[in-house]
Amino acid sequence: MSRRQPNGKVLLVEGPDDRHVLWALLAARSPRIAQGSFEIAVCDGVDSALENFRVRLLANGDTHLGVILDADDDLPARWAALRDRVETIYPGVMPAQPDPSGTVLALPEGGPRLGVWLMPDNALPGMLEDFVSFLVPEADACWPQAKAYVDAARKSGAGVSARHAQKARVHAWLAVQEQPGRPMGQAITARYLDADAAVVEALLAWLERLFVAP
Repeated sequence: MSRRQPNGKVLLVEGPDDRHVLWALLAARSPRIAQGSFEIAVCDGVDSALENFRVRLLANGDTHLGVILDADDDLPARWAALRDRVETIYPGVMPAQPDPSGTVLALPEGGPRLGVWLMPDNALPGMLEDFVSFLVPEADACWPQAKAYVDAARKSGAGVSARHAQKARVHAWLAVQEQPGRPMGQAITARYLDADAAVVEALLAWLERLFVAP
């Protein structure tokens, strides 16, 4: 993973799917946030992202540092893991709970502007695919069928866990689009997914507060 962006603005994400979804959303909503405003640095999963977050905070070489992590099954636990890492370096700055609109903090003692977004929306448990499911057009006729297919398969003994059921539903839905099986980022570019959804607006507003606002 790249260690530093020339302008000192870095967003850590868990994996390449996160980066491709973000790139596609930024392109779809261009020129709202200028290309090159910040680097999206891919980590190798949540543990790697947490460690890179800690190391970069300690090194204090970034002017703006953000991280997007899946809340997974336990949003409070994920928040606590981030909070603990910040509090060991900057005691007393992290709130007890994440901001529902995305957390942005100005750290003391010359520290970076800090941002945290927990997928899908800083309030619910889940992951990137839960966020993407909010981008499925509201009146889409295939989405209920994709959900029913996965739910029926799980009842019949399919191995997908409850935790990953929404992930399976999203990919089942992508499998029946005009060009079947496109990755999520490409599905945004192809306009199968709605880049104007409310959750996208919230995410972009958070990115603006973190990386663009003076």
